[in-house]
Amino acid sequence: MKKSEAITYSIVLLSSSALLSILSCTGHLDIKCSERFTGKMMPSQNQVSQFQEQQTVFFILKNGSMCATKNGLDPKTFYVKGRMENGQFIVDTQSGVQGDGDLNISGRPGWLEIGGGQFFSQETGKAPTSPYVNGYMTDEGFMPSSKAIR
Repeated sequence: MKKSEAITYSIVLLSSSALLSILSCTGHLDIKCSERFTGKMMPSQNQVSQFQEQQTVFFILKNGSMCATKNGLDPKTFYVKGRMENGQFIVDTQSGVQGDGDLNISGRPGWLEIGGGQFFSQETGKAPTSPYVNGYMTDEGFMPSSKAIR
């Protein structure tokens, strides 16, 4: 196999893997709560191109992945509803955090800024940027402490 064919094959495999991750509503958490104060979840800019304008989309708080349907999601999974507008995920702040799981009270306290998909620890001293959800970063991912979107 030529070098250019190997590179093309690698890109196709990586793209397919990313698409499968998005379609199955799973993502990769890129941080460990005990190692860093802030961290990016699954990059939303890499996901938004998979959705159509004005399409309803669900943003999963635990890992930052996005889905076009909530069918198949565990009812205890916390997510926020929104829509695609001009290539951006626009949060439906009126619907609040959805899901029937237990709200969290332990882990690294902070907030998840939904627009950028980034967690910030309270230790950063930074003011939150709306829309965001208060909660805790755990080894399993972000877990909200409230159902309010601020």
